[in-house]
Amino acid sequence: MTNHNRITKRHPSVLVLAHREDDVHGVNEIISEQTKDFSCLIVKKTALEDIKQLAPKVLLFALSDVKKKCLPL
Repeated sequence: MTNHNRITKRHPSVLVLAHREDDVHGVNEIISEQTKDFSCLIVKKTALEDIKQLAPKVLLFALSDVKKKCLPL
């Protein structure tokens, strides 16, 4: 798993959003079986801008509570 708190230099096809790295341990194994072109982004204040710059084809939420903590897109 690649963890990027600021912007990455590549544009992954799949971007996994998480609050903590521990939230994605099982998820990253499943995704890596399907594609190697994915990254994990730990949600910070800059996450919305980072998502726009990364422009992933697929955005996955691996959050402990999406309802209360999801990004206002």
